Amino acid sequence: IKFEPLIAVFEKYFGRKNISILLYEEFISNQETFFRKLNRILDVNLGDISKDKVKQRKSRLEFNYIKFRDKFLRGIPISRIIPFSSFFKKRFFNLLESSSKYEFKFNDQQIKTLKSIYSKTNHSLSRNYKLSLQKWLYPM
Repeated sequence: IKFEPLIAVFEKYFGRKNISILLYEEFISNQETFFRKLNRILDVNLGDISKDKVKQRKSRLEFNYIKFRDKFLRGIPISRIIPFSSFFKKRFFNLLESSSKYEFKFNDQQIKTLKSIYSKTNHSLSRNYKLSLQKWLYPM
């Protein structure tokens, strides 16, 4: 998504000084700092927001199961297919969750394409809003 044109519309109506941009990567990496920043921006006290509310990344097995389920089961509950599914269901999903988390890697051509599309606007956003996009591996 090219965010710069959307942010330009907000700048037009609210002015740059009234816009704050918070990064998802910062939220995931350090929630305490993220919420302190959000509290300051909103001038409110959100209190302690529990970390367990953050949805964790899917494991590789979960990701593959979802692809399989969407392709072959198409909305049919697994309980209709597997006998004793209530007994096996919890164990099955625990197994899926226990595998290593899925990591998506771009190849060199994809990185080149992403840079050609987003680098100019990412530089602009980084400069105008003092964002450390390069730290989070945004195409620059």
